Amino acid sequence: MILNKDYEYGRMSSQWSIDHDDASSFYTDSENVCAYGMHKWRDGVLKNVSSNIYVIPEDASPGGGGSQQKGVGFYAGNTNRSVFEGNEMYNWGDAFQFFYTWSVPSPANEFVVDNNRYYNMRGNESEHLNFYYDGVISGMTFEDWQKDCECDANSKFNDGDVTLDDIIKAARVRLQLL
Repeated sequence: MILNKDYEYGRMSSQWSIDHDDASSFYTDSENVCAYGMHKWRDGVLKNVSSNIYVIPEDASPGGGGSQQKGVGFYAGNTNRSVFEGNEMYNWGDAFQFFYTWSVPSPANEFVVDNNRYYNMRGNESEHLNFYYDGVISGMTFEDWQKDCECDANSKFNDGDVTLDDIIKAARVRLQLL
């Protein structure tokens, strides 16, 4: 299955714009733009999630009406030989995370998380990467995340150094609207 160059808008009943919580395998989700919702996958193998843009605006309601916080969600234990790389995540809200993980990605499982860009658009707490991590809501630093999961070594964390116009332009390029 290939999901490519689509615009996905999160709904109040679900905080996941793209939800592969069914052990689906062998798919590629690339060059998509998700607003008000993120991406979730559990179980399954050979999943390639790359070059997507995720935007959580300041007016996004906490929890999105669901039971979980927004963020890219994954369960790493059963997602062998999967990739999450080259993605951009823009977060304006304080109630939201970049990740909602049920387990820690592991190089031993061949779960590659790397070359991503994280933007804290609030312009404060620059060293903190907010996410629900291994069962606990955490304000762990980006460096702690990299060390703990042995991943994201080539990724960057930025403190709101882009504008909304920059994000819109990047989204138009991803969706081939330029």
